[in-house]
Amino acid sequence: GDLKYKQKKGIPQSEQIITSQPDITVYQRHKTDEFIVIACDGIWDCMKSEEIVDFVKSRHKKQSNSSISAEIFDKIISPNPGLSKGIGTDNMTCLIISL
Repeated sequence: GDLKYKQKKGIPQSEQIITSQPDITVYQRHKTDEFIVIACDGIWDCMKSEEIVDFVKSRHKKQSNSSISAEIFDKIISPNPGLSKGIGTDNMTCLIISL
C-alpha cells in the first residue's frame, strides 16, 4: 500500500521517506550500563526512551528479557487499531540485551 513512498526515482535509498537503512548513533558504554533496548519505531511511538529504561530497569534483575518484552507489548499494543488510529499496531519489535 505504501510502495509509492519507497520508490522515488532519482533519490538514493538512504534519502527515501521509507528506507531500510537505519539511523545509527554510537555511544560510549559505561561500567554501570545494564542493558540495551533495540526497538522499532512503533515502540517509540508508544513509550519514551526514559519510560522504556525505567520499565526495563525495574524488572531486569527479577525477570527474563523475553518476559519484560512481553510486558511491554501487553502495555502498548492496541486492542483496537481503529480507535488508536494505528498507534500500537505496526512495527512492534523490541529486543532487550543484557550486558
